[in-house]
Amino acid sequence: DDGRAVTFFKKAIELDGNLATAYYGQGNAYFNQQEFLYAIDAYQEALNKGLKEGDVYYMLGMSFYHHGDLTRALPSLQRASEINPTDLEANFQYG
Repeated sequence: DDGRAVTFFKKAIELDGNLATAYYGQGNAYFNQQEFLYAIDAYQEALNKGLKEGDVYYMLGMSFYHHGDLTRALPSLQRASEINPTDLEANFQYG
């Protein structure tokens, strides 16, 4: 249940505001609810807190894409494919 997940992640962030994975999880829950602007904010915060993995860039890029902001989607998808060149989905979306 993504609605409950958002509440859970908010509580985790309240307890430790530097927990980058909580922001990432929160972003995933928002993404699943098609709340792309909230997902973008959460993924960007995960990056700001140090979670520099390809999956974060991929999900950030897909959030921009689904929000209709292709100009901002492209650099995130490019970075995702650079970090993990064997990720077929990231390479497909970047292409």
